[in-house]
Amino acid sequence: MRKFSLILAGLAAIVSTSLAQKTPECSVSVSKTELRIGESLKVTFKVENNRNGRFTPPEWDAAGWASVSSSQSSNYTLSGGEMVSSATYEYTLMPQDTGLLEIPAGILKSGSHEITTDPVTIYVKPGKEGETKLYGTQERRTLPSDDPKKRIKTIRL
Repeated sequence: MRKFSLILAGLAAIVSTSLAQKTPECSVSVSKTELRIGESLKVTFKVENNRNGRFTPPEWDAAGWASVSSSQSSNYTLSGGEMVSSATYEYTLMPQDTGLLEIPAGILKSGSHEITTDPVTIYVKPGKEGETKLYGTQERRTLPSDDPKKRIKTIRL
């Protein structure tokens, strides 16, 4: 009978712990909503209360962004018998075109749950001196054709 009581107490503790777990949450924040071509943007995804879930970042290239760098950090806290976890995924991005660009949704898959963040729209303005696009890390500038610095002179000897 004593073994049965211990097993029952253990099951009750497991059930109460699993019921006390909070549901996973996922959010996104951006460093700015307007920038110029050639400037970088920091995008941060924060995942909280994620147990055995997997975060999938957006496809940056398909959305018109180049990923310059990324980092990840995790934090676990046990306080008063309650465990709280959080993970932060940071991406530094460069826009590849001007106009309205979207930060697509990040996806958190946790068990049978799938949580997506809301997309964020960013306005990318032309840069200085008519910059309109970036290709990799090199800039392409649109210059007027009557620019005297760009005229080619042919000298015959």
